[in-house]
Amino acid sequence: MANDCMVTLCVGGRTENVHKFIEILQNNYDKIHMYRIFESYPVFVNQYGMYSHAQIFCDVAWSIACTMLPGPCSYYDWDLEDHKNNKLLIYANREGGSVRKIRKVAIMSDFRGTNLIELARYLGLTIQGYSTEPGMAFCEDIKILPNGEKIRDYCGSYEEWWIADYKTYQDMLDDYGVSADSCPFTEEDFNNLKKANQDYYEDAEVEFEDEIPDEPRYLVHNLLYKLKGE
Repeated sequence: MANDCMVTLCVGGRTENVHKFIEILQNNYDKIHMYRIFESYPVFVNQYGMYSHAQIFCDVAWSIACTMLPGPCSYYDWDLEDHKNNKLLIYANREGGSVRKIRKVAIMSDFRGTNLIELARYLGLTIQGYSTEPGMAFCEDIKILPNGEKIRDYCGSYEEWWIADYKTYQDMLDDYGVSADSCPFTEEDFNNLKKANQDYYEDAEVEFEDEIPDEPRYLVHNLLYKLKGE
């Protein structure tokens, strides 16, 4: 059974393409899809004329790299290779009543897998992704431009400290078997989290920041998207 990985995707581009992207995240394997997305829903979609900025939550298997990107350990590459190896068309000719195989060509017409790089390019979207996977103690931070160029792809450390079951900071330290000097947060942090009804403290090497603007950044795009939207 795969470890759950919590993913936040931030997307910006033409409104219809943003909605198409959200649809693909929710597709079954009989349509254009990415891989092993257990749950996906938009947190918000802010529309500015023809332009939209969306933030989407996903629960996936293992990581962004495995389920949403191409690469040697990705479901996309495994599925692509499977199609190339197993979906074969045999060209034949007859010589003296017998059939002779002359070459094999992979049938790719039924391959429906895709990935964030393809979708950024084909839909003209800026895509940012952030994930946390406490089981294997890592987080991911990626960013892809509308031309499909991946300008950031970083994997850092991530850990969750469960505090919901402890009444005091010292009780937690004693149970974890650590000292205050080796704990990444203070007693004040602990008390503030308890007051806010938070169940755990996140110790992340990379913190999530949504960099996608709510409206087009350039004046000509800003005016065009607003006017066309009206």
